[in-house]
Amino acid sequence: MLLNTFPFFVFFVLVFYFVLEDRQTFSVVLLLLASSIFSALVLPYLALIIVTTAVNYFLCTGMGRFRQYKKYFLLSALAIDLAILFIFKYYNFFTSPFKFPALNLLLPIAFSFYTFSNDRLHARCL
Repeated sequence: MLLNTFPFFVFFVLVFYFVLEDRQTFSVVLLLLASSIFSALVLPYLALIIVTTAVNYFLCTGMGRFRQYKKYFLLSALAIDLAILFIFKYYNFFTSPFKFPALNLLLPIAFSFYTFSNDRLHARCL
């Protein structure tokens, strides 16, 4: 689904019509579902987004439950997020001088922003 097509316009209008109503929980669930559907239609990396969201959620809740291990949860979250970002964004750049095979992976839109936002939220949990 491209941004300049009629189906996207209908999708956009319907989602934000229901989001602007006063039902806050429904709006949050609808936005999550709509962004997941859009991500799955634009790039086939919906599983990556779901997995990173789940991992970050469980690590952040672990930081809240087990206060004595907060630093380990934080370091784990940072390592996982930055490893995924490195593989998708910087792998070809760093391995090209050494003649390693290139990975032809497309990074989902705004995944760097998503990763650094998650890391900022983890740091706020400390």
